[in-house]
Amino acid sequence: GGAAVGSRGPAPPTGRWVFDTIGSTPDTLLAIYTGAAVNTLTPVAANDDAGGGTRQSRIGFNAVSGTTYRIAVDGWHGDSGPITLTYRSIVNDAFASATPMTGTIDTETGSTVGATKEVGEPNHAGNAGGASIWYSWTAPTTGSVTINTLGSDYDTLMGVYTGSAVNALTVVASNDDSYGVATASRVTFTATMGTTYHIAVDGWNGESGDVTIHLVQPPTLTSATPNSGPQGRRGLVVQLSGTAFTASSTVAFSGTGIAVTNTSYISPSRIDVTIDIDDAATLGARNVTVANPNQVTATGLFTVTTPSITIGMSVLGHGDAARTESGPYVIGFGLTSVNTNREIGTSGSGQVLADDPAVRISITSNTHTHVTVASTDWTSATDMVPAGQLAWKHHDVVEPWTAMTLSAAQTDALIPPGSSTVEHDLRLQIPAGQAAGTYSASLTYTVVAAP
Repeated sequence: GGAAVGSRGPAPPTGRWVFDTIGSTPDTLLAIYTGAAVNTLTPVAANDDAGGGTRQSRIGFNAVSGTTYRIAVDGWHGDSGPITLTYRSIVNDAFASATPMTGTIDTETGSTVGATKEVGEPNHAGNAGGASIWYSWTAPTTGSVTINTLGSDYDTLMGVYTGSAVNALTVVASNDDSYGVATASRVTFTATMGTTYHIAVDGWNGESGDVTIHLVQPPTLTSATPNSGPQGRRGLVVQLSGTAFTASSTVAFSGTGIAVTNTSYISPSRIDVTIDIDDAATLGARNVTVANPNQVTATGLFTVTTPSITIGMSVLGHGDAARTESGPYVIGFGLTSVNTNREIGTSGSGQVLADDPAVRISITSNTHTHVTVASTDWTSATDMVPAGQLAWKHHDVVEPWTAMTLSAAQTDALIPPGSSTVEHDLRLQIPAGQAAGTYSASLTYTVVAAP
């Protein structure tokens, strides 16, 4: 030496601290002392070269808050020039002061330069190491997790443990080198929701440097129940099974025509998602993606299918048997009065029967169904009822009559999946001036059900 400068000051909070002269011009010497006079100093730590070919110095020591430390910078064999002195704390040098990692995806940075290895600390990945720092992570969900040190600038070691004391840990996973990269470490293990894992990053044979640590816990997606749904289905609840689901997970279906209306987190292995399938949604397989925010996509997990719809129809009291096809249906009846409205009921001959419908339509379907009705033909021996004189309404419902224009379809209500019955009343307007008498006529009544 021979060209020393000094500095002093009270230490920041108790912990591991590192001082270095990286960036200085001369070949430095660095030392830290306690004491009140230059000739009665007590050495704390000292260093010539930090390693890695540098001529600058680096030291690490455990500082005690309130203690005054004196830092001396000198030059090797009297070398001199501009110096840079920097210092920083290693907040996670000790197991008990581990830096927390959170969520299903996280990246943290740090340094093991000046770090130590605690008494009773295990050898990580089977190597003695000597400069470790600690991280902790409490699994937010159950599922596979990968942790790696890609981006660190030295040869790392990694160990993952459970336990509450550094000398009483249970190893979960450990690794020295991975990815085909001689210096980066990686571990993959199945985490259990609520369990706290302690992660140590050390250096091969005591190497140290800057650390980058990545944690990723992606979801998996194994099945959907049901795994299909018909066009037009509303409010279909699909149970998705997998791992690493969280309360903030989102779900999406590929293509167009499927809208997610609600996502309900049940457990790390189950999400219930409610969907609406458009009437004209493209048929075929759809991919399902779950994100937490890492994401997984299952190809062809859900399929949009053609609806299954069965129609039955009874024309009541007119001798027409129940039908199972979509029509047309011919309804025959007689009229016996003039200048009045007559409902077609079960007694025939135009009787007004408020308690009985004219037509009963039965729908069995696995989707929401639109029912449409139309009159495509009206015949009478004397053409006594012109177009526009026929109307319909729902039986036992207080509502206006809806005119049934010949050949124009009228849309009924949206029918939910399952088995339903729709009953219609039919009414004929008898024109004024029509001669009294009994007439025979028929209506062609067509029913179509579709999503």
